Amino acid sequence: MRPTKHVTQLQVGAFVIVGLALLMMIIFMLGSEKRLFDQQYTLVSWFKNISGLRVGAPVQLAGIHVGTVNQILFGEGLEQTEVKVLLRISTDYQERIRKDSEASIVTQGLLGDKMVFVSVGSMEFPALQSDDVLLSSSPSGITELIEKGENLLNNTTHTVDHVNEILKTIRAGEGVAHGIIYDKDLMADLKGISDQFEQISEKINSGHGTIGAFINDPSLFQDLKTLLGKANRNKLIRAVVRETLRTKDEKLLITENNK
Repeated sequence: MRPTKHVTQLQVGAFVIVGLALLMMIIFMLGSEKRLFDQQYTLVSWFKNISGLRVGAPVQLAGIHVGTVNQILFGEGLEQTEVKVLLRISTDYQERIRKDSEASIVTQGLLGDKMVFVSVGSMEFPALQSDDVLLSSSPSGITELIEKGENLLNNTTHTVDHVNEILKTIRAGEGVAHGIIYDKDLMADLKGISDQFEQISEKINSGHGTIGAFINDPSLFQDLKTLLGKANRNKLIRAVVRETLRTKDEKLLITENNK
């Protein structure tokens, strides 16, 4: 039996009513979360860098959602370099946001979304009224760590690139480094030079040769010290002269005897 027209209309009407009810429930839930139905007031905050903050971003007071970012724009005139951020905040929390409260842009979650965090003010300062200026502070915390991490990663990447270029140059056979690593003849020559230096060092330590005697024989050092000293210098010179003359006389005498 086919349903009557009246029953069909009732079914359609019920479906529309249920759909509208669900839609109103969704709007109410979203509005409650975004505080769209609360009475709100506007605060103005200035930032040198908003770090990607967007309109509609949440505003939190000590971790509690109290409003949203309503507008982002530059101030009037080209000389104004700071960014003006308008915050729409529920009046339920107006008494807690005071002259010493500060707004800062922070990162929420792992996706990097930005939000405005407002600190609770002190009781000795008056509460901010609509269109008052809310003090701001530079982005910090997780945002600053992320920026430092990005800079460190970039520096590390550049360093790795330079190292790779150096390694490619060495493998290509350019420069001394390639010869030291890959040239067997050069390595053998370097080893021979090292062995020679080792032998020379052993001879010096054992006292062989002039250098070895000078280093290992303390009497030579004392003689040199005496020779260079002021007190006995003339005495030593006279002794050398006498010894030289004596040697010469002996040679002349030997020559005459041979005749």
